[in-house]
Formats: sequence, structure tokens, C-alpha cells
Amino acid sequence: MASAIAMRNGLEAEAALERAATGEYIRPILLLQAEPHYQTRPDALTVEVLETALREDHFIPKEQIAVATGDERG
Repeated sequence: MASAIAMRNGLEAEAALERAATGEYIRPILLLQAEPHYQTRPDALTVEVLETALREDHFIPKEQIAVATGDERG
């Protein structure tokens, strides 16, 4: 996850340069796929686990995290 976030951040820096040069804005995003809740493994990467890691380990503000599941569309 850390390398994917670093790559997205690098793309955001390149997008800022492109915007300065051309006025066009491209917003890089990162899509992460969580595992279903019914996984019996204790280390399953559920939505909650991913969201917590993004906020606490990578300091991504909650406002920048969108969750889309069968029940939720954020």
C-alpha cells in the first residue's frame, strides 16, 4: 500500500506541473480493493482495516477516502 500511495503522490506532483504549464487539471486517484467481511482469516484486509491504515499509517484525511461497497457508496 505504501508504494501505491507513493506512486499516486508522484503522479499528483506531475499533475501539478502539468496544470501550471497548461491550465489543465488531472487528479490522480488510488483504488484499493478490500476483502469481504465473511473472510475467516484474522488478517483479512476489510474496508475498516484499509481505512484505518490509510488514516493512521499514511495520514490520509478521512475526507479524501471514499468507500464503495454493496451497501455503501461514499
